This record gives sequence, C-alpha cells and structure tokens, in this order.
Amino acid sequence: MAKVRQKGWWYPYIFVGAFGVVLGVNLTLLYFATSTFNGLVSTTAYDDGIAYNKEIAVARAQDALGWTGQVTLDGQPGGVDGAWPAQVTAQFQDEAGQAVLRGMTVTAQVRRPTQSGYDQTLALHANADGHWSSPVTLPFQGQWEVRVVAQMEEREAVYRMRDRFILTP
Repeated sequence: MAKVRQKGWWYPYIFVGAFGVVLGVNLTLLYFATSTFNGLVSTTAYDDGIAYNKEIAVARAQDALGWTGQVTLDGQPGGVDGAWPAQVTAQFQDEAGQAVLRGMTVTAQVRRPTQSGYDQTLALHANADGHWSSPVTLPFQGQWEVRVVAQMEEREAVYRMRDRFILTP
C-alpha cells in the first residue's frame, strides 16, 4: 500500500526557499558594495582638513570686503553641431554700490556638473558698462555651473561666487 503524504508537506520547503532567496540577494548586494565604489573621496583627507581652515579665512575676508556680485550665463542655440554660443558676465559692486572695475583679475570656470571633460576656464574682461564678460561656446544645452574668482592685484582680497544655469531652447 502506498503511503499518502499529509496535506501541507511542502510548507517547510517554502520557508527554506524564501530564506535562500534572501541570502542570495544579500550576497549579491554585498558583492557589489565591496567591489565597486570604495567610499574614498580624497586620498589627502588630512591636508584637505587643514586647507578647510584656510577656506574659512578666505570666506571671512570676502565678507569683510562688503561686495556683492552676480554672474549670468546667456546662451542661444545655433552653433555648429548643436553647440551653444554663450556669454559669461559677472558684475561686482562695492559697499557703496559702485561697480568694481579696476585692479582685478577675473576668471571664470564653466563646468558641466553631470559630465567630465567639458570644463572651460575663461579670463573675463572689463566692459565700459561695469561688467566683466567673455564669450564661450558650450557643446550642448542643459545644466552648467559657472564659478567666478576675482583677485585684487594691489591686495590679497579675493571674491568668489558660483551659480548654476540651465540652457534650454
């Protein structure tokens, strides 16, 4: 006579299988967590920490200047191969609200925050209307970050600003 299995004989196998699936997923995640990005952002963390105090001092010196600044990035489609001819413009005002035009070297970095290889560094030139500007050709539309640094020549004052812009047609 054949032995008849009881109803629900396979329930323990469900639990073993479910734990096996969880174990497999956890092992897969563990593999990818240890074999990809190691979490190391800087190989010179100590030096970066020391430089951070210098950054704080530069920020305080910038606040002591009492200046205000504004940067714009105006671009229009229509360049070669989808490029965007654009204009980077910066404006600086002193405590009295007067345009600062003399004795400065102004540079701008136009950076693509989502992709590397498209960063450009520009020297901005003073215009008669109180602005510093330079033309730039961007390879395509989208999000761009502009970082401007104004260095006073007769003193060690530095003014820095940055802003993000989205170029769309």
